[in-house]
This record gives sequence, structure tokens and C-alpha cells, in this order.
Amino acid sequence: MIYALRPEARNRINSGFMTLFFLGGAAGAALASVVWSCAGWSGICVLGGSLAAGSFVLWVLERVRVRAR
Repeated sequence: MIYALRPEARNRINSGFMTLFFLGGAAGAALASVVWSCAGWSGICVLGGSLAAGSFVLWVLERVRVRAR
């Protein structure tokens, strides 16, 4: 779907995606290590649940915005 927007820019789009994917993973690992040292396993569970819930809320808001068009 993203590649269809600009077929001539596939390499740049893929490079940007992979860079953001790596940065997100690195930020998640750093955040998890901080939470682990402060709150242990229960903190990690709360962090994971919070991130999942936040992603779900963003998804719902996007769906609502698309339907409003």
C-alpha cells in the first residue's frame, strides 16, 4: 500500500521504514531496561500493556478518522 504511493521511491521508503523500526526497537529495549530496574516484572507487564493499549487507541482513532471522510 505504501509502495503504491510513489513506486519510484521504494528504496527510500524501505530505508526509512527499517530505520524507524530499528529506532523503535532500541527505544523499547532501553525503556524496558529502565522499567525492569525500577519495578521488575510487574513493571514490564504494565509497560507492555500500556504500549499495547496506546497502540489500540491510535488504531481506533485512525479508523474513526478514515470513516469520517
